[in-house]
Amino acid sequence: MAEVWLRRLTEKGIDQARRCYFSWAMAGGGGENHDWLKVEQWLLGMEAETPGAAHAMLGMLYDPAFPGFTDWKLAAQYYRKAVDAGNAGCGFYLARVYRGHGEEAGVSHEEMRELLERAEPVNACGQLYELLCASCEVLEDYDTATKYYKRWHKYDPEDSDCCIGLASNYAMGRGVKRDFEIAFRYYQKAANLGDSYGMHMVGVMYYDGLGVRRNYKRAVDYFRRALEHGETQALYYLGTCYRDGLGVRQDVDKARQYLAEGIKDGVSACRVAQAMLELDEAATSEELDRVAPLLEKARTMLDDGDEEMLFQLELLEGAFEIKREKLTAGVSADESGKC
Repeated sequence: MAEVWLRRLTEKGIDQARRCYFSWAMAGGGGENHDWLKVEQWLLGMEAETPGAAHAMLGMLYDPAFPGFTDWKLAAQYYRKAVDAGNAGCGFYLARVYRGHGEEAGVSHEEMRELLERAEPVNACGQLYELLCASCEVLEDYDTATKYYKRWHKYDPEDSDCCIGLASNYAMGRGVKRDFEIAFRYYQKAANLGDSYGMHMVGVMYYDGLGVRRNYKRAVDYFRRALEHGETQALYYLGTCYRDGLGVRQDVDKARQYLAEGIKDGVSACRVAQAMLELDEAATSEELDRVAPLLEKARTMLDDGDEEMLFQLELLEGAFEIKREKLTAGVSADESGKC
């Protein structure tokens, strides 16, 4: 009965009824049996008197994230009109649509940030802060990004992505003074929330003794948990722990298995660790010859930005040449040493 009366009032052109009907339809009221073309006509009829509200609802009508039509470009046009008409809160919806279509949208991060900052006072939410943090980090404004991470965390303390962002900034000293203990706490919270990357980073902190006492056994436990939750970066650390007997009984075969799995999954660091393992194990010139292609593959697989792994690879290449010279000169494998 309420639906019948709402429809009647809407048909009479009462704007408040149109807003109520639209909100009810967007929330799934009445199932999927809505005449969206008629809804569009009702909203267009509101443009003259309340353009900010009308354009906001028209944007939602075409926004793929809501019921109705699916036309992100038209949604963006209406959201833009709503913002221009003084509906600052639509800046969030507009930025979200732009973000969802990347380069195709052709909008700079400066503009995204401006839209979101205008929307914040009237439309603060977790996703708004997530988008703000992302834009500020792309712009390398880490001070502001960290400020928004803190607001995001206050608004939604159980968001693991926010915890990861804060942890990373504290670990790297971006926008705040570097503090590994605070970073560890945020990584630990993300891990407790079920975040696989958080579990992995707690393992890394235990492995390196950053912000917490070094504990290889606990590191291995967290790497295993992270891997069980799909974090393949943990394969590198599990491989190195089994290779060197850190927190587990040394098992070269198991180390090879983890590293091979990591290589298959595209974990570039596993290539370097595999080359190191085989270089250490090479006892003859013939075995050493099989290491050379591994070093070449590791170099082609590494990203230029991965400075730590590139440095390790350069050390390995130097160790390879030293070992080859010694083996060629007839020095025993034991005397040639390991990496």
